[in-house]
This record gives sequence, C-alpha cells and structure tokens, in this order.
Amino acid sequence: MFPENIGRLAIDGVEWYQGSYFTAGSLTDADAALDDISAACVAAGPSACPIFEATPALVRARVDRLIASVHAAPVAIFNASAAPPFAVADSALVVGQLLGAIGAPYGGALQFADAVVALESGDGAPMFAGSTQALLASLDTCAAASALFAVGFIDVEAPIICGDSVVDTVKTLEEARKEYEAMLEISDLATAWYPTTQGPCTGWTIRVKDRTNGSFETNTSFPLLIIGNTHDPRTPIANAHNMSSGFAGSVVLQQNSTGHTSQSGFSACTALALNAYFNNGTLPAPGTVCQTEDEIFGSTAGGALVARVLDRRDAAWRPVSTRAGL
Repeated sequence: MFPENIGRLAIDGVEWYQGSYFTAGSLTDADAALDDISAACVAAGPSACPIFEATPALVRARVDRLIASVHAAPVAIFNASAAPPFAVADSALVVGQLLGAIGAPYGGALQFADAVVALESGDGAPMFAGSTQALLASLDTCAAASALFAVGFIDVEAPIICGDSVVDTVKTLEEARKEYEAMLEISDLATAWYPTTQGPCTGWTIRVKDRTNGSFETNTSFPLLIIGNTHDPRTPIANAHNMSSGFAGSVVLQQNSTGHTSQSGFSACTALALNAYFNNGTLPAPGTVCQTEDEIFGSTAGGALVARVLDRRDAAWRPVSTRAGL
C-alpha cells in the first residue's frame, strides 16, 4: 500500500500473491516435501527413523496404510488426567498432523514418526497431542481459564485470510466444492489444508475497511529480499518468483531445504544473507541458493545443530536475529 516507505523488507514464504491467500497452488510442493521426508527416513536408517522401510515409496505406503486403517476404524483415546479425557484418532487427525510435520520437518518429522508407531500399536495419544483437534477440544473445559484466548485460525487467521483479501472470497457451495477439488488434484493433503484456509472464507462476509489497495507490480523505495524454500508445502517457491517479477529490483533467495519458510531449518548462509541485507542493504546475487545444516532425521534433527553453528558464527548471526526480531 505504501511502497515509497520501504526501508528494508524481507518476505519469507509468500502466501499471498495477487490478492488471494492459499489458492489451489499453495500445495504445489506439498507432495515433494513429503517425498523428502520419506527419502530422509530411508537415508537415516532404522535406528534414526522409527517408520523406516526399504524405500521411500514403502515409507509413504506405511503412513497411507495407517491413514486408511483409522479411517475405517478410528482409535479411541482415553486419558483421565487430560482435558478432555476422551478423544479419537481418525484419518483427519493423522493427515492434519502429517501436514504439520512436513511444514516443520527438521523437528516435526521425528515426532510424527514416533506417533505413527504408537498409533499402529493402538495408542493414539501421541498423535492427538498438539493437534488442531486437541486445541479445539480444550475449549470445552476451563483448564486454561487463566490464559489468554487464542485459537489460531479461528480468532486470527480467518479474519485476515477472509476479511483482508483483495478478491471476493465468499463462494457458493458449488464454487467451494470446485475449489476444494482443484486442491485435491494437486495433493491429498488438501483434506487437512482446505478446511483451515479457504474453507472458512465461504461464509465469511465481513470485510475490513482498510483492505490493501496497492499494486503487486511496483517500484519500492528499497528493493525487497524474497525468500523461498526449495520444497515449501504451503508457500511454494514459485510464489516467490511470481512476486519478485512484480517488484522492481527485488531478489529471490532460495534456501535448499524442506518445510514452511526458511526458519523451518537453520541455514548459516541464509542468516548471513539477512545480516548483509538488514545491516548493509546488500542483496544476495540473483540465483543464490543457500544450503541448510539441519537433517530431518539424524544427529541434527530438530535443530540440534543450531546452537553449535551459532557459537561459531555469533558475530554474523546475532545482529540480524536482534534486528529482525528472530
């Protein structure tokens, strides 16, 4: 809206392109991200990956079998000390947790794999923990009465996605069905993605008064740095290139990792690029590709390498982490 007021702006993971959030193309790289996790599992071996199989295809088949199994026969969950004590592990739960795992694979993939093994044995509690279903179920109790009310897409994301959109997101049932089916053709993960993104917008009629009225093709007062992962299951790197084509002088930095945004896996190269941009105004060379030091399974899974890298690159990393609020 105010391109003349840009000092330094880095956009990491482009969700909104040409006025609409989370279109069918959001899942363009979702299956590729899933393939990365399956391949990483095979490469790590049975000692590091709980759902190890001989090939990536067999790893995926194992997860698919579990999804089909709990679709046909959901697993009841009971925990007397939990709130609520009763829950169920079904296919919607597993697909939703899988979508979360590929969004943050360097920590989430191992946790998801452990939950798969537990559910295969009839224990659905690890799969339920931290899920959207668990979050919503907690609203039925007074367990968190002293905490601030915050339920993600209900009170934050939906008003932004639906009310802030430049395009009209209100649809008829048939229009919504076609949109959902278009997503489903790209990835089966649409069953978890659509209900929490475009789905709620179908009946959302409230529009903010100060919706974006600027252009997506303009010359900013300082060139943008746009970052995209090689396989981002929510914001494909194609979005970054599309947005860059409309903003004069902008540069796309590609982080060669899997997950949603560059922060899903640590890269010293990306950190140094951000440092140079925010502190010196220096953009990376067009076509720059940064590698990540993390592993999806193995000794650096879950960002275990980050602390060691920070110790070695303290002078380079901390200035940008402080200024960017990371």
